[in-house]
Amino acid sequence: MTENGTIPGGNGENKDKWTQAIDVKVLMTAEEETNYRHPARDEVAQIKIMKNVARRVEADILKGLEARGLQTEIRFNPKLKEEGLLDLK
Repeated sequence: MTENGTIPGGNGENKDKWTQAIDVKVLMTAEEETNYRHPARDEVAQIKIMKNVARRVEADILKGLEARGLQTEIRFNPKLKEEGLLDLK
């Protein structure tokens, strides 16, 4: 790091982006958030909505990585998706 002259993003102020699970709740569309917060939704329906949001964000991430030439298979922990989190398995 000394030779480079700067601190890499994953070691500085953006460390959490590299070390913590991705919170997909902040990436919800307006429609997804409205459906999630609807007063008639029970907990099971909210979990399904959160899983679908996580799957959408996961697909976007994988599409971007493939466009950059990624050839390695990446899997996110399926159990965390219902909590609205994406973390590598």
